[in-house]
Amino acid sequence: MVFDSVNRLSWTQNAALSGLNDWAGQKVYGDTVVVAGFNDLILATLKDLENLYRELPRPNGSNKTGDQGPFINIQSTYWSLTEIDAARVPIFSFLGGEKAPGDKNFQRYGWAYRFGDS
Repeated sequence: MVFDSVNRLSWTQNAALSGLNDWAGQKVYGDTVVVAGFNDLILATLKDLENLYRELPRPNGSNKTGDQGPFINIQSTYWSLTEIDAARVPIFSFLGGEKAPGDKNFQRYGWAYRFGDS
């Protein structure tokens, strides 16, 4: 776990821990994953993904995939917890910091965190 002292969240260090899955599968992952003995993680919200992107090394608008600071395996796009409607959920890109609506059936990564310092 990596503690984000700005937003007071503890993120999984391995940003690809969830593997690829559709949105429903990533939501289950966020609700059931256990890391370092903690079982109270959730799938990241769009706002929290955006905040984390801004805190990572390199200028905003740049590619922040791969290993960045204490994180490893940052992937190009992630599902967010926030739903738009029955078929779409916002996705966030670490390739440049963009967000866009995504079809819930598409395979993407999920990134989980817990509140507080772990």
